[in-house]
Amino acid sequence: MTGSRSVVLEDSLGTRVENPGEEQISGAIEKIGSTLDFCVLHLGTGSYVQTAGDQNRLLIEYSESGRTFASSRTDFDARTVTGVFVDAMQGRSGWKEKYTFTPIGAPGDSGRDRAPSDPGQFGEAPGRSAAGTRAEDLSVKDQLLGSVKRQVSREASYSIGSIIRRLIRGFTRRRF
Repeated sequence: MTGSRSVVLEDSLGTRVENPGEEQISGAIEKIGSTLDFCVLHLGTGSYVQTAGDQNRLLIEYSESGRTFASSRTDFDARTVTGVFVDAMQGRSGWKEKYTFTPIGAPGDSGRDRAPSDPGQFGEAPGRSAAGTRAEDLSVKDQLLGSVKRQVSREASYSIGSIIRRLIRGFTRRRF
């Protein structure tokens, strides 16, 4: 399935499953929005795919080669995201072309001195410690939460702007 690399599914509660099956992935993703906030599939290559959101309103992010990409859509359903996770786990990349992803974040924008997936610090170097792996996991979580906050902020800004425009239009129509 994944060759010699170890794939780990981790959820927002810290539960980790090595080399998960499709049913385990699907089960975790279906809980997002109820008992879980997010899920991350660590691909064992310094890359990952992660999702967060609400039930049937999920977004997808992935990281490879030190760059992070976010889906343009924020309304994926659990079945679609499960398919992306399974494809990523099996080394298939067609999902990257099927859906629109845009690069996000520059190194250091998470409030730290490095990008969370900076291969210079947490690459597949021999002898990498468990502490290094855990630090990478935490920064991935921080990055995902930051991304979700940015998305919510963008949506809130748009909604607030729309409300303000309607109030101004209503006010000016009454006055003139």
